[in-house]
Amino acid sequence: MSGYAFEALRGLEAAVIALPGRRSLPPELATARMLREIGAAQSAPKAPADQFLEGVRVRLGNGGDSPRDVRYAPWILWHGNPQAIGFPGLLHRIVKQAFESRSTFRNLIEAWLRDFAVGQREIREAGLAIVTLLENNADARLDIWRNAQTRFSMFDPLVGPRDIAAEVLSSQRPVTEVLGSLGFADELRANGGYMRAIHDECVAQLPRLLRGPSVASQFSRAVALLTQGKQLRFPDARRSTAKSLLGPWTDGHQPPSLEAQGLVKDFLLKYIGHPQLQPHLWIGAETEAAVLRGWLARATLQVFFGLIAKHAPDSWRYREAFWLACLKKGAIADAWLALGKSVHASLDRKQIGDAFGELAGSSGDQSVLLLRIGPIVLAEWSHNGKLRAWSAQQAPKLYERTYRRAELVQDGLPFPADPTRPLAVARGSDRSGLMHLGSVTGLWQRRAAALLAQQAGVTVFPTDWEVR
Repeated sequence: MSGYAFEALRGLEAAVIALPGRRSLPPELATARMLREIGAAQSAPKAPADQFLEGVRVRLGNGGDSPRDVRYAPWILWHGNPQAIGFPGLLHRIVKQAFESRSTFRNLIEAWLRDFAVGQREIREAGLAIVTLLENNADARLDIWRNAQTRFSMFDPLVGPRDIAAEVLSSQRPVTEVLGSLGFADELRANGGYMRAIHDECVAQLPRLLRGPSVASQFSRAVALLTQGKQLRFPDARRSTAKSLLGPWTDGHQPPSLEAQGLVKDFLLKYIGHPQLQPHLWIGAETEAAVLRGWLARATLQVFFGLIAKHAPDSWRYREAFWLACLKKGAIADAWLALGKSVHASLDRKQIGDAFGELAGSSGDQSVLLLRIGPIVLAEWSHNGKLRAWSAQQAPKLYERTYRRAELVQDGLPFPADPTRPLAVARGSDRSGLMHLGSVTGLWQRRAAALLAQQAGVTVFPTDWEVR
């Protein structure tokens, strides 16, 4: 019952009490009874206890046909083992009784919505029967279902979920209002099989939505359907949701806008999880997780160079240009920060949240950027620190919460000699890191690029890292 109806009813009752000679109300006004019954009709009845339904299953499976068992039979048609939809003639008996019994009819509707799945046995036949029953039943308490059938062919398994999902994404009405008008404000229906079908149709429409002109407004509507409180409405839909949302960036077509990318990134981090910190939540969607990690790597680099500009005394524009060139090539698979104490305190977490570690045992304004490129990991120190590289098996682990200086300065891979100087020989001490000498002439950049080509098969040219 709507709040407006309750208010109107209270006003009517007050007026009746105020009439001369009226000391009390009748037991229940007809208006109150009607509104109460309509409100009850819009609430989903709970299924009986499993133990009771098992008794119904046994009796019907043994050929029983009592009206009482038939009344509750819809709850076991597509639920439990064995599903009663396989009992010969049972659906026909339920439909026949539903013409005379409102409770049987309501149970059929609610069980159909709860256990709905497009491939479910005889789900289409039951949907058609519900339509026929609605057409032959004038009970106003069933108007919610009649209206849903008229507007969206709700009880057509192939049409209803698709058209309702489209309405949710495109309507001017709030999503809660759209769903409420179809009976899905009720908690049982809001998490049943039919809502899952609407959800899946919405997920299927996300790639088109992300390339559309109204991505922000439509995406916010999709979020209202896909989530419930602080979590996904259907947590087991993580993989399909991630694949649909990130598919437009893996399908070879022109990717959506940066605005769409930001919306998708924020949603996935909030409702599915960080692919670096919670990789188990991305099982089955590893390709999509790699796309998101690439986005996060860009954000990490941007944060790092922004922080260094505040805390490091030397110019970082050459190092920034080099690593952004690698990022543009798609070479950086992962990036992680180890921040000094004072840098950590000044961090604006809007871009990376808590996706960083703390650098212990160093000066408070010194930090390290860890990069994974192919089979190697590199550590780029702030200030005048050296660039170091290791094979992934020997390298410090990414995604740790705390790092100590000693583990980030251990000897690693030697950097090749400058390829433009054939007679030059790389010094053995280069295992301890590459100093950033000759930034203007590109000396250290060429040696770093030679290491990436040699160890990771990544090619970056001077024109890629040129400071403009």
